[in-house]
Amino acid sequence: MAHCWTGIPLILIYLPASAFTVQIKNVYFIDEVKGVNLTVPKEIGGTGWAWEWTPHHGRSERVRIAQVKLGDPDYSVYSWNWTSEINCDHFEAGAQGNIFIKPVFENAGLFTFRQIKPNNKVLAKFEVYAFKFFPFFWDPVKVGTDVTRVCTISRVKESMKVQWKHKEEPSSATQFNFNTTTTFLMIQNVQELSAGQYSCSLQINQTVLYSVHNTIRLEAPSQPAHYTLYRDTANQSKVQLYCSTQTSHNTVAWSWKAQGSNSATRRIASANRNQPAEISPSTHFRGRVRPMERVTGQSLALHIAPVTFQDAGLFFCDADSREYMSVTLITLQVSVEPSGGLSVGEEVRLTCTVSEVYETFQLTWLKDYSRTMLISKQETLTPSGAVRSLTLVIPSIQTHHQKWACAVFQGNIPRAFLPLRLEAKERHISVGFLGLIVCIGLFLLISVAALVFLMRRKCTRAQTCLGKEQTHINTPERNHRNKTSDLDIYDNVENIYENC
Repeated sequence: MAHCWTGIPLILIYLPASAFTVQIKNVYFIDEVKGVNLTVPKEIGGTGWAWEWTPHHGRSERVRIAQVKLGDPDYSVYSWNWTSEINCDHFEAGAQGNIFIKPVFENAGLFTFRQIKPNNKVLAKFEVYAFKFFPFFWDPVKVGTDVTRVCTISRVKESMKVQWKHKEEPSSATQFNFNTTTTFLMIQNVQELSAGQYSCSLQINQTVLYSVHNTIRLEAPSQPAHYTLYRDTANQSKVQLYCSTQTSHNTVAWSWKAQGSNSATRRIASANRNQPAEISPSTHFRGRVRPMERVTGQSLALHIAPVTFQDAGLFFCDADSREYMSVTLITLQVSVEPSGGLSVGEEVRLTCTVSEVYETFQLTWLKDYSRTMLISKQETLTPSGAVRSLTLVIPSIQTHHQKWACAVFQGNIPRAFLPLRLEAKERHISVGFLGLIVCIGLFLLISVAALVFLMRRKCTRAQTCLGKEQTHINTPERNHRNKTSDLDIYDNVENIYENC
């Protein structure tokens, strides 16, 4: 026992320096805002060091940024030798071997400070995460419009989660992860409750590692405007129409023209100053439309739910019989073939259709891979083209083919997002059907056995008859017929078989 204990200090003494793990320190910066300074340990030892970098963007492996060494003969001076493989403009040399990372998104990655003289060992590690907003500046937005905000982080590990928050609470707006590192926030029909501070947080479990903030502000009522809204026809989708003028009017009204140049304009609702809004009884939206606020002569807001595919078209807001603003509504719908229940292994066709294409965009099918959504199929639709749908074929659906989404992208920004969940079940044979199969099998087995028995019996009788006739042929009474040919004998045998 004593020998075991005395061996422990010796083992510790002879362990190489690389055996001691250096803890990674997380560092964060915002793209184009403020860089970070990576500070090396005070007592670093040695006479030569190197900075190494493994970028998060994945376009290159670990590279050596620079070598640092003590000056000769002045050992208080550090000299830097930058590697030609990288853009040195993204980094700056600091005092005593420290390095400054400029606020460029592509600079994010794992940085290692290593001693290379007189021996090789890691002294410090820094994981530098970069955050990026799109758009960078958040301009004031019009009431009633849809807004998409984008938060991209250079790396999101499996243990991490990205979440949008509104006023420090999880946002109720639609948000989804895309390509692992990007999280979209989609706010429909921005209103006063939508305004305020938003944050994009990187967290592990419920612990926030870092957050970046920005604010949505509402634009004051100004000149007449036109904008486009996208709505799906599932999940009790809704659309809200806001009309707010700068001055007071006697009458404010909303009208609708269905998709198609030959459609007539129909009045949906109207209101006189300081009077309740009146919903047209014969409107296409009967039973699905209601006013949202008290009419003052300057505004009229309507709420339509649920949205149907046929609601697509142009909405007009008139103030004293003059058009003040308009909204284009484009609707989406998804179909699944075969309809009804799905069975594992069968072919499934998913089709996403848009009501109209007024501007070029990308119609996209996304597959949910638990932590993120990736593009499965995408096609560009144009106003001049005839294509209005995109079909995705799943050759053999499995139980893990559950979550999908149809999305409309303009550039890299989603304008519409329609999630779809599929349920594929294993095929099970019912007890009754299984019993039927067993009965048929038994019947066929008995039939085959009976047929074999009859065939064998027939052959046995034939052989018996043949034996008797052969005996008859060999008797002395027949021997005197020496001139009988063999052919006659065979003819007799055939007759025996026929008689049997």
